[in-house]
Amino acid sequence: MNTSTCWKVSALAIAIAFWACSGDSSTSSSEEEPGMVAKLGELAKVNEYGFAIGECGSDQALFAPKASSETFTVDVKQPKAYLFTDGDGHYQVMLPEASDYCEVKAKVSFKRDGDTLYIDYVFDENAIMSKCRCMSDHWFNIDAAYVGVKYVVFEGSTYIIAIK
Repeated sequence: MNTSTCWKVSALAIAIAFWACSGDSSTSSSEEEPGMVAKLGELAKVNEYGFAIGECGSDQALFAPKASSETFTVDVKQPKAYLFTDGDGHYQVMLPEASDYCEVKAKVSFKRDGDTLYIDYVFDENAIMSKCRCMSDHWFNIDAAYVGVKYVVFEGSTYIIAIK
């Protein structure tokens, strides 16, 4: 094998190596780029209304809704929300430590306005909610049309979408 052929084979091997590596990095980053969605093997199990509420934190004090004269301290940092997919076209948004009723059974409405997704309960005659409130993680099934939002508003709090 002459020197010219050796250089050509070496250059071809290097080009193939760069091509293979560049393909891997674009694939892994594209899974998180659209709407900053993280891929999970399985999404959270939800109720018949398309959402799940985690357990109230054991160190969280329960309080009556709309307490009249009590003052609660609030973290001034903007809370974060996370988007997840199972890779099969199903999506969930997770709101960690959201302030909400301890138990809720109600339909949920979703409304997108620009880069913000608004999530609200529909309190009709069939809705059930507890009299206490607490901080707990919340998971909501969302349509693919909402992937790409930058903010989620729920129960008066605005969450910024972040990569976990």
